[in-house]
Amino acid sequence: MTFFKTYLWFVVIAFVLFLASSFFYRRAMEDPLQAEREISDVLKNLDHQTESEQRQIILAELIRAREESLNRQWYEHLAEALLLAGTMIVTAEGVTRYLSSKEISENTGKITGEIRDQAERVSQNVWNAIFQRLVPNEIATEVKKILKSDVCRIRPEYTVVLTNGNYVDIPEGYIVVKRRLYYRLLNLTGGQIETTVPLQLYDPVGDRQLTTDAGSKVTLPRICELKVNRVTVPIPPEKRTAFEHTFNLPKMDAHSEAIEIYSEVEGLSLATDRSVYSLSAPCYDLQLSVVNEIPDRTRVLENNVYVSSGEGRLHQKTSSSWSCEGGLLPGCALAVSWKELPVTPGKMSTPRVAEGRREQA
Repeated sequence: MTFFKTYLWFVVIAFVLFLASSFFYRRAMEDPLQAEREISDVLKNLDHQTESEQRQIILAELIRAREESLNRQWYEHLAEALLLAGTMIVTAEGVTRYLSSKEISENTGKITGEIRDQAERVSQNVWNAIFQRLVPNEIATEVKKILKSDVCRIRPEYTVVLTNGNYVDIPEGYIVVKRRLYYRLLNLTGGQIETTVPLQLYDPVGDRQLTTDAGSKVTLPRICELKVNRVTVPIPPEKRTAFEHTFNLPKMDAHSEAIEIYSEVEGLSLATDRSVYSLSAPCYDLQLSVVNEIPDRTRVLENNVYVSSGEGRLHQKTSSSWSCEGGLLPGCALAVSWKELPVTPGKMSTPRVAEGRREQA
């Protein structure tokens, strides 16, 4: 329907020209011997006419035949002219519209980029004019860096696992803490960008070498695994506590196009301690789970599970899971605390000074 509304006049003109051309061509192709047959029929009926009348009748028939021959030639030339005109109109209009659409499509990306850049400049000027009147320029600059992010993490799922793992020589008073993080990474820029997934561990316990039940030696803390869109990223041994993976993030038009990121780290912790996860990118709909695989040794302090952006933001769903509605900005921290259970008589008590550990991702 839209096509016919746009090109109605063009279709009508082309149709009329081709129809007229067909009509005149048909007239031009009529039997050219028809006039001679009509003259022959007239001559057969001239026996009762005088010689003078016969000459006049024959002359009139010859003139009529000549006129019909000229008309056929005129019809033929007119049909050819109309056909040529219709072909030229269709060709010229088609080529013109093709070149115009091609030029528009080539310039659409450039124009869209210019409009986006102009809108961003205007928004920045408005931001600077309003916000810098309220706070010092140095603070406004830092806030702008935080808010102006190229990516967003959708529904992060942060899991803290209190365990002994598969290690056979964990020091007295310590446990192994695994931290797993899964989220979907969304590109906010409207174009392809280069982004980085950072993993960095801050562990006050320091490096400790443990032995697995298979006899292999493992140094903790360490980054165990990183997957980008379910593809494992190799981590060099020398970067087991600080690693950055840089890759190209394609343009995304919907949340369903966000890619999956998964990471897992582990380290030693005091039996009474806490784990702090610090955000390095904006996120929303944060989910937290705590898995206690050694309930005979430690207990999760449910009242000390919180997010640093404000009281009441973290809602407990079950005894081991929480959710944070809304968005969180970079710099916010999620804290999970646990406490060692009283030791039985005859066993050495374990240290209870919580040094705290931090992970940034």
